[in-house]
Amino acid sequence: LMFGLNGAEIVFNPSATVGALSEPLWPIEARCASIANNYFTAAINRIGTESFPNAFTSGDGASAHHDFGHFYGSSYVTAPDGSRTPGLSRTRDGVLISEVDLNHCRQVRDKWGFQMTQRLAEYGEWISAAAAPGFRPQVIADSGVDWSSGPALGQSQTVVQLRHKRAPSLAAQPSVPQLTYARDAEEEPVSK
Repeated sequence: LMFGLNGAEIVFNPSATVGALSEPLWPIEARCASIANNYFTAAINRIGTESFPNAFTSGDGASAHHDFGHFYGSSYVTAPDGSRTPGLSRTRDGVLISEVDLNHCRQVRDKWGFQMTQRLAEYGEWISAAAAPGFRPQVIADSGVDWSSGPALGQSQTVVQLRHKRAPSLAAQPSVPQLTYARDAEEEPVSK
């Protein structure tokens, strides 16, 4: 977020990550960042397997091993509109050369207009409150939601509820979904 707010037009994300850890997210990770922040993203990952002389554990319950696993490469570049280049190989070294038009950042920003509905001052207040010593989030669980497929709720987890709130400047338009932190949940959610 801060790169985009500070005017970045391209962000390079060098990575060294293995298949089981993040490969399912790799094809969309940089695309999401580009779309949300109106900049190009170069998603860069290494290939191969690196072995170490001493065995180690990864904290995942598996027995000690000498490597992290296969680094899956697949580097690519994505644009602010979510389009992307083909990825490089999973197993061979490669060089990706991509010509980008940095004017595309402004064109997409102007077309989609995400900045018009940003509430950065509110986000700053919420983040400051959540980072303050002694912050204790209120945890609200909806009994109609199956949480078994997601992460377990823990004490350090902040729960966010989704509600619709009509902003005064948008009174003539359909309601805009807003995230409301649990600390603000004393007010009844508005359903429209």
